[in-house]
Amino acid sequence: MKRMKQHITCPKCSYTFALDEALNHEMETEIRQEIGAEFEKKQAELVKRTEEQAAERAVRTLSELQVKLEAQTKELREAREHERALLRTKAELQDQAEKAQLEADRKLAQDREKIRQTAQQQLNEEHQLKDAEKNKQLEDLRRQIADLKRKAEQGSEQLQGDIQELELEKALKDHFPKDRIEAVKTGARGADILQTVVSDDGQVCGTILWESKQVRNWSDAYVDKLLRDKSEAKADVGVIVIDALPEHVVHMGSIKGVLLTTFGLAVCLAATLRVNLSSGSHSTCLRRTRRSQNAALRILYEPAVSRKDGHGR
Repeated sequence: MKRMKQHITCPKCSYTFALDEALNHEMETEIRQEIGAEFEKKQAELVKRTEEQAAERAVRTLSELQVKLEAQTKELREAREHERALLRTKAELQDQAEKAQLEADRKLAQDREKIRQTAQQQLNEEHQLKDAEKNKQLEDLRRQIADLKRKAEQGSEQLQGDIQELELEKALKDHFPKDRIEAVKTGARGADILQTVVSDDGQVCGTILWESKQVRNWSDAYVDKLLRDKSEAKADVGVIVIDALPEHVVHMGSIKGVLLTTFGLAVCLAATLRVNLSSGSHSTCLRRTRRSQNAALRILYEPAVSRKDGHGR
C-alpha cells in the first residue's frame, strides 16, 4: 500500500514541503552541524598543531638563524679584526718602507757626500802633488838658474881673473924687462906669477910671488893660501892683487906679512919692492925688504891718499 506523504506548510513563507524532507533536512542540518563542528575542531587542532609545528620550526629556524647570525657576527668580527690587522700590518709595512726609503736616501746622501769628499780629497791631493811637483820644478829650476848663474859668475870671475893675471904679467914684463916673470899654469898648485928680481949687473936679488884675484868679496883664506904658496916657492915677498880689499884696507895694506893692493897700484908696489930687493946683497936685501915693507906701504899709500883726496876736491 502506497504510503502517503505528509506535508507541512511554513507559517512564514507558506512554503509546503513533505514532512520526511523536513526531517531529513533537520537531520542533515544536525549532521552538517556535527560534521562542521568536528571539522572546525579538527581544523582548529590542525591549525593549532600546524601553528605549533610552525612555531617549533620558527623557533628552530630562529635558533638556526641565531646560530648563523652569531657565526656570521663572529666571522664578521674576525674579518674586521683581520682587516684591522691587515691595515696595521700594511701601515707598519708602509712605515717600515718609508723608514727604509728614508734610511736608504740618507745612506745614499752620506755615500754621495763621502764620494764627494773622497773625490775632493783626491783632487786636493792631486793638486797638492801637482803644486808640490810644480814647486819642486820651480825650485829645481831656481836652483839650476842659481847654479848656472854662479857658474857663469864663477866663469866670469875666472875669465876676468885670467885676464887680470895676463894684464899683470904683461905690465910686470913691460916695466921690468930684466926680471924673470914666470906665470904659473892654470890648474897647477901655487900662486899666479913668480917675479925674480934681477939687478942691472944680472944678480938675482929676490923673488916676489903674486896672487891675482878678481872676486866680489874678500876672504882671509886668500892670505893663508898665499903664505903656504910663498913657503913652498921660498919667495921673499907675497902680494895679493885684488880690488875687493878688506874693509879696514884702503888701496894697500898688509895681513900676516902678506901685502895687499889693487890692480892699479900693483906696478907701483912692484917698483918699490924691487928697489928694496935690488939694494945690496941678497941677504942684506932680504933683511932690508922685510924691515922696509911698512915703509914701502907708507911711501905708496900716502901719494895714493893724496891723489884720492885731490880727486875728491
